[in-house]
Amino acid sequence: MKIANWTIAAAAALSATGALAGPIALPAGPYSLQYYNAEQFSATNDINNMSGGKEGNWGIMQVSNIVKGTALPPTGSDIQGGGTPFFVDQLFPIGGAQILGMFYDIRHDAVGTTGTRSHGGKIDLYWWQGVAAQNVGTELSSGANLAKRTAQNEYTGFTCASGNTANCTFLGELTFEPGVEPGYPAATVFTPTDPQSLDGTSKSYLSVDTSKLGAWTTTLDGNYFTLDPCNNPVGKSYSPGDICPVTGLPVGGPGGVSMTAAQDVRLDNNFTRSGATAWDIAGTDTIGLRSNDPARGLAVPEPGSLALAGLALVGLAAIRRTRKV
Repeated sequence: MKIANWTIAAAAALSATGALAGPIALPAGPYSLQYYNAEQFSATNDINNMSGGKEGNWGIMQVSNIVKGTALPPTGSDIQGGGTPFFVDQLFPIGGAQILGMFYDIRHDAVGTTGTRSHGGKIDLYWWQGVAAQNVGTELSSGANLAKRTAQNEYTGFTCASGNTANCTFLGELTFEPGVEPGYPAATVFTPTDPQSLDGTSKSYLSVDTSKLGAWTTTLDGNYFTLDPCNNPVGKSYSPGDICPVTGLPVGGPGGVSMTAAQDVRLDNNFTRSGATAWDIAGTDTIGLRSNDPARGLAVPEPGSLALAGLALVGLAAIRRTRKV
């Protein structure tokens, strides 16, 4: 998620009330973002997408924190986290603020011995402030909560309702893009397991959709990931059996160019059935899943945002000193 710069009013960031008129801004990246998912999965694309069609995967998400990251060599390949926090769900820099979202329109190509591949997919991100806190774990506690999905891209409390943005700001839309698995040019999401039978991880790349204007649209476009998972540059063409230097294993699939452009976000989703079975649909292959997922990206600062972010960090240090007294 090219989750990039937010515009923070320095005075508001340091105020005792934490009042803020709009979304915050990240300083320059790279950075790492952690979020939680509640989702449904159907290997046969049998989920009603609420728009007269079907899909294979959708869900809601809650960002828990965003921290300063470190670019890993070679440049353009990956980013690790572990640095200074810039956002903590409901706590910093604004008490009660949340970054929530929804992903949808993911369709599965195959579930087989070599893994599960999907194509398509979108993520919409929202800034929420001044309302009761949302939690994906609470949503997964009951199948009745599935009724909160009122449209393909709307879930009550996690997305801005049509025409109602009093406490909710649309931040931007990200699209799942090819590149996650060399040798499979159409794949936008890949997991080596079948989520219906095994817990596991899935991987993907995303890019901001600049045609969907949101508060962060113009600042999410970092194009940081210029190397594919084999550390080969954008435009590299693969033939079946080519060796991936990162894994030392041959790539599968029909071959071709899998990553055609630099991407903004790299995801690794760690999913499990545990605690999510209330979202199963009896008599179908639709199951519930929950995830704890890291995302990585590069923020592109707007003029002046670095200074504002620095003031925000000063405020965080002051809060920490106060708590120690």
